[in-house]
Amino acid sequence: MKRGGAHGGSPSKSTAEPQRITSREAIRTRAAGRVDSLDTAPDRPRARVGWITSRPGPMWTNVSRCRGFSCMLLHMARRTLPPILLALTCACSTSPSSSGLDAVALADSTDTTGKADALGGRMVRPIVVADRKLVGTEDRGTVEVVDLNDDSMTVEGPIVLFDASEQSLQITVESAQGANSTVLRFLLAYRFDDESDYEILVLQGAGEFENTDDVDAQSGGRDTNVSLSYFQSVSILAGEDNSITVSSDESSGQTTSVLPFEASRAQWAVFVIPVDSGWAPLTDTFAYTLTASCGGGACGGGEVPTEPADAFAQARDVTLESITIGGPAPESYTRPSVAGGFNLGGTEFWQRWPGGHSPTFSYTAGTERGRACMQASAIRFEAIMASPPAAMTQLLAESNWSGSFFNWNDDYTEASTGDASGAALWAWRTGLIKWISQTERDGTCHLPTLDLVERAATACLATAGRDGGEIEGCSAN
Repeated sequence: MKRGGAHGGSPSKSTAEPQRITSREAIRTRAAGRVDSLDTAPDRPRARVGWITSRPGPMWTNVSRCRGFSCMLLHMARRTLPPILLALTCACSTSPSSSGLDAVALADSTDTTGKADALGGRMVRPIVVADRKLVGTEDRGTVEVVDLNDDSMTVEGPIVLFDASEQSLQITVESAQGANSTVLRFLLAYRFDDESDYEILVLQGAGEFENTDDVDAQSGGRDTNVSLSYFQSVSILAGEDNSITVSSDESSGQTTSVLPFEASRAQWAVFVIPVDSGWAPLTDTFAYTLTASCGGGACGGGEVPTEPADAFAQARDVTLESITIGGPAPESYTRPSVAGGFNLGGTEFWQRWPGGHSPTFSYTAGTERGRACMQASAIRFEAIMASPPAAMTQLLAESNWSGSFFNWNDDYTEASTGDASGAALWAWRTGLIKWISQTERDGTCHLPTLDLVERAATACLATAGRDGGEIEGCSAN
């Protein structure tokens, strides 16, 4: 097992036992406004092609779901024909499942918490109601459990398709209904061209396991047996690696196995299923978010979404005395959130021109540039007080001050004379220190720095020592 994915080292060979999926033309769709009736009759015999595995026993062990005379011929052939000819016979005799996808038994040997225990070993019977290609990095949708009994769970939902990739493919699913919602996983299927049927990937065999808390992981991992039919997160590498790495947020490590076919040739598909719910019945509709990357970028020719630039990035640098704000002021003010007994209240503007508000405590009454600097000052307060200076913590403990600040901004944006000169801290009363920023006419924003806060705390400690714990009037600029 290799840390962080399937790079480096050579994992042990594993085998995959595929489950047949019908062709796209045979996929069942939901009629408008109703759910098709479920076929609850026992599976009829049917032939199926298997992979050559390293496990003991006959090469072809599953000759099932065949009917009548063809079934008799297959059982005769199983005893008499060479394996290659038998494979051709089975492939020609395969018939589609009435549900759209074949049922698969849940198995996840990497999940140490038994999330599938709620299903009691049931078979999952997927019914595809739509198919769509993933373009970009995300797909959102819903799946519905329409039948749940002692033997099986029937799930209706879309199948999400991916193009073949000569590089890497990463896929992760999570509930769109919050961290404490139903646990969702996905079935992973593949095919090699547009005309072929999809096969559900079922890993059975050996793999290489990494546990970050395991001593064996330090030497490159250890061999482990894997039995996997559903996944929460996978990383598939094509080329020489030709491997799949499986991880789960419920387990303590990752398992890497070699795929039994060329990953670069495969077109992949995903069908989401619920596997456990501690808060509601599983017979319900569940929303999911599927995220993926193909070759490190978007899938299907889509664009990778970019995070918007942080307009207040400079405000988070506690050493900068003057900053430029890279965007408009937010429509509403966001108060900073800090621990340690400190808080910053209010929005107090002093508009330094004739007719300006001096003061106003309304954020919306501030100018565009004044409001932007006011918000930047709150962000700076949060950044500094995330790890407050020792002198400030000492001042809180050794004076009559309760840790309260008030957000004040001197705004010069419409002033014809005078301009901003710099930030300051000033103890207006013992119970309240003014946290003062200034806005220049060109929009430059002057903010308190870490150094200024340390100097203010030192000055106020001296005042408190002289005046019996009172700090009124102490300041720094």
